Amino acid sequence: MDSTVEFNSLLDLIRLNYQPIRDDGAYQFFGGIESSISVVGNAENILFNQTISKLYEIDKDIFRTISRKTFKDRVIALLRIKKVDSLKFSKEDVSDFYKSLREIEEVEFTVLRGIHGIIIIPPTPFTFGDFTMEGIVARPAHVLLTGRGERIMTKIKVRDFVIK
Repeated sequence: MDSTVEFNSLLDLIRLNYQPIRDDGAYQFFGGIESSISVVGNAENILFNQTISKLYEIDKDIFRTISRKTFKDRVIALLRIKKVDSLKFSKEDVSDFYKSLREIEEVEFTVLRGIHGIIIIPPTPFTFGDFTMEGIVARPAHVLLTGRGERIMTKIKVRDFVIK
């Protein structure tokens, strides 16, 4: 499984430290502390997402155990490093990347039904029956104020949580 060409094609699609503007069309911006990368343009975004999906689906064990978001986040982190250093991917780089994903400990969990409206500040482990939720970061998607200044949350966005 040699995906070096695909990884290098992703490098060609991204721009380093570029702030997209309205006239750029579709774009994805991945900020960073010291550097950011962007994919700018409609065709470039389509190709970027198709290539990420192709790379994600190559290894069936990774596809089965790692979420696409986690995979994409790891690819983006690696792309940023390569772009900053002006390096291309080697076969060893790609092999090491997939190997590191296979080494992530598999955590099994069961979801019986969607859980909505949980807000824990600060994020601490939360036991709910047989389940423990960790690292919950929840924010209201829409906050409406009533005439008396009370808050009404219409949706909750939950990010980066694990239910064990």
